[in-house]
Amino acid sequence: MTGAAPAKLVIIIAEGLDWAMFGALVAGGACPGLATLAARPLNAAAHVGPGGAASLLSGVHPEVHGLWHDSEAWAGGERPLTRASWRVAPLWQRLADAGIATASVALPGSIPGASWPGTHFDSRVADPGAVDPADWSLPLAVAPPLAREAIRDRRIHPADITAAQLAGLVSDLAAVDQSRDHRLAELAVLLARAGTVQAAARWLLAEGGAEALLVRHDWTAALRQRFGGNPPPFASVLPAAWRLLDAMVRDLAGLAPGAALLFVSPGWDGRPGVLAASPDFAAPAGAIDVCAVAPLVLGHFGLAWQPPAPLPPRPDDDAALLAEAIAGGGTPLPPRPPAIEAERLALLAVLVARRDPAAAIPVAEAALAADPDNVRALRMLATTLAQTGRTGELDAVAARLRAVAPDRPWGALAAAAARIAEGDLAAARRWLAEAEGETDPETAAIAARLRVAAGQKSGARNQLDAVLAVDPGNLAARLGLASAAITARDFAAAEAWLAQLAQADAGNAAVHIEYARLYLATGRPARARDAIAAAAALGGDPETLARLAASDFGAADS
Repeated sequence: MTGAAPAKLVIIIAEGLDWAMFGALVAGGACPGLATLAARPLNAAAHVGPGGAASLLSGVHPEVHGLWHDSEAWAGGERPLTRASWRVAPLWQRLADAGIATASVALPGSIPGASWPGTHFDSRVADPGAVDPADWSLPLAVAPPLAREAIRDRRIHPADITAAQLAGLVSDLAAVDQSRDHRLAELAVLLARAGTVQAAARWLLAEGGAEALLVRHDWTAALRQRFGGNPPPFASVLPAAWRLLDAMVRDLAGLAPGAALLFVSPGWDGRPGVLAASPDFAAPAGAIDVCAVAPLVLGHFGLAWQPPAPLPPRPDDDAALLAEAIAGGGTPLPPRPPAIEAERLALLAVLVARRDPAAAIPVAEAALAADPDNVRALRMLATTLAQTGRTGELDAVAARLRAVAPDRPWGALAAAAARIAEGDLAAARRWLAEAEGETDPETAAIAARLRVAAGQKSGARNQLDAVLAVDPGNLAARLGLASAAITARDFAAAEAWLAQLAQADAGNAAVHIEYARLYLATGRPARARDAIAAAAALGGDPETLARLAASDFGAADS
């Protein structure tokens, strides 16, 4: 690879960073490298975990590309995402098909790295597979042979992380009782992963030969999940981690001075992510959908976007090998565990529902066909039935939820939604009483919206205020307060809430739907039309938008 042309584009995917946090980091001066890039919010509400990275690397939604979970079911139970998991060709394959040399580190579904055209380190390159670094093997197909040998001694094992390095993230190491608290060890694992990914990316840039380098940092999301909101001495971990990430971005940019730089984070907990680019990468203004990233990258190389064709089914080679291995012993091939398949489909239903509630119903039903007691699927089915007006089917789902989760109010909320649809508000309020004192933000936000529909506006506001007291950044609660304010005709409060949401969650279609309701209620039809159009562009529910569009636009704009 040495002596080949330098990279023309470096794409850095860092999971776990949302638009609001990005803005705070840049404004506070914590991330000077990212501050030099032109940034805009990335709408990725229906894409979480590996699904977010897979969506931006394919240009299609999770149910199309096939990667929405950390693992997948197969005949032997569960296995990591591999090349066989993709239902469409990912971006690096499409670039290679067009004659553009690619290289990557730790992309989703990249196992085995050696099987792709170009130079690719799959996600196993940074996995610490042994307690003792001397026993730390490296899978043969993790990368092409030359690259594999080059990275072997450049990897960083958790045992290599020093106290001084940990002290850069933890304010007082001596305060941690490591006999009881294992978070320092967990932090060492994540730091080692970060260092190995960076080392592989640096080697690829130094060697040259790839016109497009793609690097994925998934340790950032794991670190936020484990250390976000922790009290001292771990309160300093997350801010220090973002500074470390910024230093890594600046490091790679310095090694590729002639390359355009694209920094992408798919978001966090349903909140919009970030797309930040150097001036030589053309991207439209305003919020960008996560599925628009792949077309932008192809356009950077002068390639036209075409929706990827489905890949032909790949034979399940692993299942065939397993069957052959156990055939001699007379042991039958184990069936695919239904609970694993049900949970994967239930998660997919959640992702699809954020974009298209009606399309999520058959996915939830498929999950329940595999496991009738899957709580996530039952909750999603109840939610989507209510959203799409199929309330006559809610009672059966409510009864099932009460049977499988008797200690939670989910069944009661489904029953309340059914009674509200029938107009029996008194019965709905009795069911809603079971959600009194609910502390889970998502469940409490749903209960609050139902309280508004049942005429308990003050109770709804109290419940949403309680959610925000526990989780000040909860966007569902903020949206619920805005909706409740519109219903109560407190338009000044509603506009204030929506202004905050538009800043924090610009890519959320529901925000624009509430804006449309506000503008219609206050006699601003032209602005309502604009809000409806914005919601439609972001994948807002077609039925809701059709009802809004059919509203009276006769009043003049104020």
